[in-house]
Amino acid sequence: MKKTLSCLPVLVAILLFLPAAGNAKAPMRMIDQYIDVYSGQANYQDKEVTATIPAFFFVAEETASRTVSFSNSNVFGGRWGCWFRDYPRYGLAVDLSFLDISGQDVEISAMPLSLMMFYRHPWLTSEEYTNGRIQPYIGLGLSLISANISADFTPDISRKVDGSASGTGIDFRAGIRLHVSKKFGIFAELRHLDGSIRIVDEPLVFFEDEASTSISSRQILVGISVKL
Repeated sequence: MKKTLSCLPVLVAILLFLPAAGNAKAPMRMIDQYIDVYSGQANYQDKEVTATIPAFFFVAEETASRTVSFSNSNVFGGRWGCWFRDYPRYGLAVDLSFLDISGQDVEISAMPLSLMMFYRHPWLTSEEYTNGRIQPYIGLGLSLISANISADFTPDISRKVDGSASGTGIDFRAGIRLHVSKKFGIFAELRHLDGSIRIVDEPLVFFEDEASTSISSRQILVGISVKL
């Protein structure tokens, strides 16, 4: 959890930088921007984790694989997004979230950064809420996953493997948003994240410990939304 909390400045920096990066007035007239912050619960499918210590001169390679059951965990994150004024049902978003994933002898702290496309449908439209006061929506995107992992499969192999990881995945969202005012809203969201990560540790330059696994997570999220 400490590693996850240490990433909070990254989330704040990204959410503050992205709107500022688009200060060119002409493009900003074409979009409506917003920021979401959310938290919730995540559950995970059982996955195989493989850890490998490579051969070193006369020492043979060591490999161990285990199917690991991961416990439910908290998830939190945020996103910057925009809707196109000429095509108000369509939008884009950048989403950053944090997951702490724990199983027997395995600990993973993951930070998926997702580039999303969204579609929303207007309900309860009026002159004040031309795009609907209630908006069901769906989203799909590519997730770039950064992580840290620790896999202790001793005595099957001679030492624990831990280090940094990277990988990619698919991020799907479905939710509903209620605008409580022109500026503020609340939302509930279902998320499905599927991805794979490969972990490389470097005790020596030419002999890296390796580990790999995949992540399949279903999440229930609630959050607040602010229109910029």
